[in-house]
Amino acid sequence: MTDKQETCVFIIWEKGRYLSVPILRDISTEFEIKKVFEMYWPKQEFAVRLADFYGKNLPRGCHKEKKCGCGKFLIAVVRDKHPRYNDAGNNLNMLQAKYRYRDWFGGNNFIHGSDNKKEGAENIYKLLGISPEEFNLRYPQSWDGKIENYTAPARVSDNPAYSSGFWQWLNSLGRQLAKNLNLW
Repeated sequence: MTDKQETCVFIIWEKGRYLSVPILRDISTEFEIKKVFEMYWPKQEFAVRLADFYGKNLPRGCHKEKKCGCGKFLIAVVRDKHPRYNDAGNNLNMLQAKYRYRDWFGGNNFIHGSDNKKEGAENIYKLLGISPEEFNLRYPQSWDGKIENYTAPARVSDNPAYSSGFWQWLNSLGRQLAKNLNLW
């Protein structure tokens, strides 16, 4: 993957899954789909995990949870080979696709899309428990059309390395430095 390419994330929440086939088909016309996972967060943890994901304090039964559903959802990890950015540094290809799909849902936020490289990295880590670099090592090929069940990792806010900022620091050093320091 070149520096200009970007690993991004789309989430199709439970109540949006009825359009998952046309959305994934459309995504594949603009992005390289690397992997599609089906994930389930236990109902009693859903609001807390949603709050972890969005970085907000959301109460159980919050509007987002009710609106999007708290059942199984799809995660599509994609590669944008030709990202274009606005002045704020957001990926225009991702933004346009995300808002197009939200239009398909009549304006409902049944889909999430990472807005920029940093958010994509955070999304991958918070959902899958690995960095984008580790993801790309584990899944070097394009998606084979099969949706893989994925067990949710421990909540990132329960991980002291993440909450203390250690993960962000280590990620900024780069994988090679971590290997050299025997931290990997």
